[in-house]
Amino acid sequence: PEGGRGWWVVAGCSMIAAGLLVWGVFQEFYQDQMFPDTSPAILGLLGSIACGFMFPISVICGKLGDRYGYKRFVITGCIISFLAMLCAAFCTEVWQLFITQGVMPAFGWGILLPFVMSYPSQWFKRKRSLATGLVIAGGSLGGAIASLIIRAMLTKLGFRDTVLIYSFVHGAVMALGCVLIKSRPIPGAPKMPKKIVWLDWHILRDPLFWSPAMAMLCTCFGYPSPLYFMSEYAAAKIPNLSNQAISVPIAVNNFASAIGRTLIGRLADRIGVINAFMLSVALSGLSQLLIWQFVTTYGGVMGFAIVFGFFGGCFISLAAPMAASLFGVHNLATLSGMLLVFNLPGNTAGAPIFGAILRASGAQDDWRGAIIFSGMIQIVGVLCICYGTRSLSP
Repeated sequence: PEGGRGWWVVAGCSMIAAGLLVWGVFQEFYQDQMFPDTSPAILGLLGSIACGFMFPISVICGKLGDRYGYKRFVITGCIISFLAMLCAAFCTEVWQLFITQGVMPAFGWGILLPFVMSYPSQWFKRKRSLATGLVIAGGSLGGAIASLIIRAMLTKLGFRDTVLIYSFVHGAVMALGCVLIKSRPIPGAPKMPKKIVWLDWHILRDPLFWSPAMAMLCTCFGYPSPLYFMSEYAAAKIPNLSNQAISVPIAVNNFASAIGRTLIGRLADRIGVINAFMLSVALSGLSQLLIWQFVTTYGGVMGFAIVFGFFGGCFISLAAPMAASLFGVHNLATLSGMLLVFNLPGNTAGAPIFGAILRASGAQDDWRGAIIFSGMIQIVGVLCICYGTRSLSP
């Protein structure tokens, strides 16, 4: 089926995904208001812990979900995510935040991620990439809007009341999402073995798997750096910018990302998901090499934020459709989780490497080496996926 009940599933997945994308605004509040004497590097570990543990958990839960069904794991992940936010409202020490905003979200997000990305592929074939793109785009848009609301609430209500209100709204939205999602039996799917095979050597020995895996690995090394350093770049290149003006390019990037993931998903259904992956990653890398490296005005930074935002995050929403196109929808949650694991090195080390190159340049405003690294490694990701084009036609 190409619609009908499937669109409600897409809406449900978007509702669940939207609540997972707001932790950044809280981290800013922790640094500025709650724990100003704590090193930014320490507080930065909150996101690193969540991302670092999330992807391995996704592989394990994806394998279990393919064996026992998706929905029970989605409900479990939503409960953990709700409890993590609820408990955070009562945190008064940094170590407590490491539990409620580091470890618990890692389990909640890790359980949810492979399923919200895999559900649409059960319901769509021709529009599979569009449907998955809408899930990720809806999550990005919902998270961006929620972040703006939370920022205003923190100023007026304070931390505890804001987090308590948000946690229950978050829980209600995820509960509605759980009502809307539904698995569709796959006609002709092979019967699942009674014993779970944790390492699928057939997949791991297939060169076709390593083509998108290495592409995801390289692409992700170049993805987080603009998100982390765009505001710093604007402040360094354009003196006397207000704090509000400095933060605007990231907000613009997030909204452009929601639009880009939707439209690139639609394009992928027309030209093929591998081709769409290559196009979006190539333009993401080129935007860094040809735009970011040379802009010196606020308008230029905003232009880069729009272009990079539009193309930069599309590789994430294309992961599940790419796995489905290459290997079919059987065991899709497992395959999606396996591909997402290759985002882990880039998510954890990409920005630090960028920062190290920047600091080693010796000049405060010499960003060329770091930007060239970030853009070129994404171009390498494009080359890695070329092998996959042999097995798929648009």
